[in-house]
Amino acid sequence: MSQGSLQGRRGLTSTALPLLLAGCAAAAPGTQDPSVVSILTGDGTTIQIQRGADIRVNHAVTVGADRAWDVLPLVYAELGIEPDIQDPARHVLGASAHRFSTRILNRNASDFFDCGLDPGIQRPLADQAPITARVVTEVHALSEGAELRTIVEGAARRTGGNAGVAACRSTGLMEVLVGEMVQEKAAPSDTARIPKGPPLP
Repeated sequence: MSQGSLQGRRGLTSTALPLLLAGCAAAAPGTQDPSVVSILTGDGTTIQIQRGADIRVNHAVTVGADRAWDVLPLVYAELGIEPDIQDPARHVLGASAHRFSTRILNRNASDFFDCGLDPGIQRPLADQAPITARVVTEVHALSEGAELRTIVEGAARRTGGNAGVAACRSTGLMEVLVGEMVQEKAAPSDTARIPKGPPLP
């Protein structure tokens, strides 16, 4: 992985999800770009993430693996996820069956999960029914910084005439958000992310 992929700036768009609108006209002045998701975390930090078509489970951070592991439980707490999977030796943290409501960090759950449409009202099922999901993050050391690999998979229960369980695919937003939040908590200042130059003579 190149060193450039480890560079990040607070409050700016994440490069972890590819740009969908490349080559298309920019959003008109005064309108919000629909390709950008702004999320206000529990500590008041606004994180902007670019929507993308493909799911990315890997996210590079500029801090070491031990530092990333130290703040990862704080990130899970802000997401409202209570871990029941904890392996400090392997740097693995997660929840085997967390129940998400139809709102996650004050956004529609359909921003995070694609469970298909509710056949009755033809709206995203993720916004109509709670989702039970497995969320697990592994922290891996890199030669510079670390990499977080988050897996998100779940299911929602339909009711009424189409009762049953619908599989829910992650949109990739949760995986990127975990990485961005770890970065913000581990190295909150921009100066902490600038590589140090050689020592003065």
